Amino acid sequence: MTAQILHSGFDGLRFTVQSEITPELALAKAHAKEHGHDIELRFGDVLLSH
Repeated sequence: MTAQILHSGFDGLRFTVQSEITPELALAKAHAKEHGHDIELRFGDVLLSH
């Protein structure tokens, strides 16, 4: 099997995760919306930016 490069030069990757809204996530979302910038959240070993 050979790999084919479809695109190079990514500066970042965004994806959507569907989950229930926890109080922590709702607060972070409100803070991000109020201040107009992304907020970083840590879930175990995973760092998310919203």
